[in-house]
Amino acid sequence: MDIEHSNNLNILCIDENANEEQYYNELLDKYASNIIFSKEETQAFNLYKEYSPDIIITNICNSTFDFAQKVKEIDPFQPILIRTEISNSDYMLQSFDLDLDAYLLKSDNDEKFISKINYIIKKYSLRNRNIKKRKTLENILHTQSGIAILTDFENISFASKSFLDFFHLNVPNEIFNRYENILDIFIPHEEYIHGRTKDEFLKRFESAKAIDKIVLILGQDFNPKAFHIHLDKISETEDLYVISLSNISFMQEKNIEISHKAYVDGLTNVYNRNKFEERFSYEFSKYQRYKDTFSIAVLDIDHFKKFNDTYGHLIGDEVLILLAEKINNNIRNTDTFARWGGEEFVILMPNTDAQEATVFCEKLRILVEEICHITAGNITCSFGITQIKKTDSLKSIFKRCDEALYHAKANGRNRIEVKE
Repeated sequence: MDIEHSNNLNILCIDENANEEQYYNELLDKYASNIIFSKEETQAFNLYKEYSPDIIITNICNSTFDFAQKVKEIDPFQPILIRTEISNSDYMLQSFDLDLDAYLLKSDNDEKFISKINYIIKKYSLRNRNIKKRKTLENILHTQSGIAILTDFENISFASKSFLDFFHLNVPNEIFNRYENILDIFIPHEEYIHGRTKDEFLKRFESAKAIDKIVLILGQDFNPKAFHIHLDKISETEDLYVISLSNISFMQEKNIEISHKAYVDGLTNVYNRNKFEERFSYEFSKYQRYKDTFSIAVLDIDHFKKFNDTYGHLIGDEVLILLAEKINNNIRNTDTFARWGGEEFVILMPNTDAQEATVFCEKLRILVEEICHITAGNITCSFGITQIKKTDSLKSIFKRCDEALYHAKANGRNRIEVKE
């Protein structure tokens, strides 16, 4: 009958029967460093405040449940065990309502009594270790330069001062006055980790490469800030996670600037050939795996050489910019529009067959007709369209687009042709 860490126990025993003092001393002496005995609750309550016992063992006396209520108001987690001669269902229910730890009869053998104490002490020892661990963790998190929170994704158990400062909060859970869900602080964006549920968020976090573990959070200036996120579950017994956030907005801005130069055409400010080929590779892999069809259109400004020869290259550039702006403002969110080279542009249209692409590009062709440059006058363009095939590559699909575009030029320009 060993009690874990029993040599350090401080036990308060309460019983009107003075003979019980000798019983407790004999039974518990080798398990506890201090056994305090009291015959009534008023004295016992003062002893409780003086000695802060690890466990309280009490008989049912005149005001036992009032005593237990007062103790629980001070420390809701204080272990209290009732040991009595009375087998009474009402008393048992009162014990349950007060969240007392056990209701034992004096007729039970000593083995059962010690076993119950052992269970209670193990339970609270584990809780105390977790509390110490959490306090240590909180101290560590407070010293971090970045933002840190301790959360189960429903509530925030702890937040660093930097978290409170960033969101201008007095206490962590004030965040729920602004956001319904803790995950709502992370802005949904296809290139950043986010999620409406814990499972969705964790899945995205776990599948992301280390360099891509980045979230966006709206700053007080209403501009998105980029943070590298690190996430750890702190305990197998508690569903608690430490979320650490390091502000990398400056680095991210540099990355965006570099990415912009790599993927955006310097003149027209639409995607360039590099970006288009990247998107084509992505859509082509989807087509190979899921049979998600897509179409490509190549469009070319009619008589563009005339603009350059007649009005000069600066006017020609202005014409390119006007056309690119008109198309870019009227494509769908899922489409990719890019400058392919010179006066030639391309549109990749996911989940769109050739017939649908023709209808859509006809709308664009009419919109282009509305463009009128102050010097060069009206602008038109011709379209060549084709739909992806199983045997296609980037080269083969562009060969068909070019053939379709050639026919559009040969048949009078300012029109659409499709090559199957």
